[in-house]
Amino acid sequence: MVRPVLSKSNAIVHIYSFDKILLVMSQHHFTTPPSILARRIKMAIPSQHVDSRQRISVPNLRIREDTAKYLLNLDSNSAYYDPKSRSMRENPFNGTTKDPATVPYLGDNLIRYSGDANQFAKTQMFAWEAYEKGVNVHTQSDPTKLELLNKEFSQKKSDFVKKIQSELIERYGGEEYLNTLPRRQSYCPGFVQEEILQQQDEGCIDDDRLKSMVEIHREKLVKQKPSKAASKDDKVLKLDKKKVQEAAKMIDERERQANELLKLDERKRSYNSLQTNGTLAEPTQEELEAYRLKKFRHDDPVPQLLNS
Repeated sequence: MVRPVLSKSNAIVHIYSFDKILLVMSQHHFTTPPSILARRIKMAIPSQHVDSRQRISVPNLRIREDTAKYLLNLDSNSAYYDPKSRSMRENPFNGTTKDPATVPYLGDNLIRYSGDANQFAKTQMFAWEAYEKGVNVHTQSDPTKLELLNKEFSQKKSDFVKKIQSELIERYGGEEYLNTLPRRQSYCPGFVQEEILQQQDEGCIDDDRLKSMVEIHREKLVKQKPSKAASKDDKVLKLDKKKVQEAAKMIDERERQANELLKLDERKRSYNSLQTNGTLAEPTQEELEAYRLKKFRHDDPVPQLLNS
């Protein structure tokens, strides 16, 4: 049996159906019977070369049973859809009356900030900061080592913060204010609210606000260091008005002398030497009071009105 040789000269290049094969064979008068040749060609069809330009292409259609995320809300002002990354960060149902529990999609940010994503981001930040400080850790190569280091660091950090807080409370006090809530802004209804407000009024100062740490520290300093000028029986400071007036006159006289010296020529001024002559002593309370009375305060509007 002689096998027919198919070549370009035989004009048989592409074969699509058996009827066409038989037609071509009858036209070229092959010695092989048509049935045997057709069987052989049928066996050789899967491995033969077929030109892509002549192939019948079937469209690959995708049947989508779910609605695309960019078609959930057709409003042009809704969440932006990035066609390159196929992502929609924000919730497409923002500004609508739909319940978030019933909608099928709430945006990619919900996935990014829910579950373990937030904790993973914190762990990644810890790995970067640790690597900058010389600790060789990585989230993918050493996940167990990184987790243990992060846990140990968090525990030491919380212990350090508690230690600093306890030292501050021990030094300045005010522990009772850390365990109480701002009850004025609470939402307790009925008799519970009345009881809380009553307890707050008992614990507050006259101006209806809680004391700050600075005020508590000042009160402690006043209790620990009483004034030297105060008497043992009465802690109210008693000043002699005549001595205060005399000290004020002395301050005015010093200011007058200083102004006269400023008006003189520098070459005619006398040398400034510290001459005690037994007069150098600690200023009295009357002199301090006179200085406070004569001191110019820039934030006081009354002298400005009087001068104008």
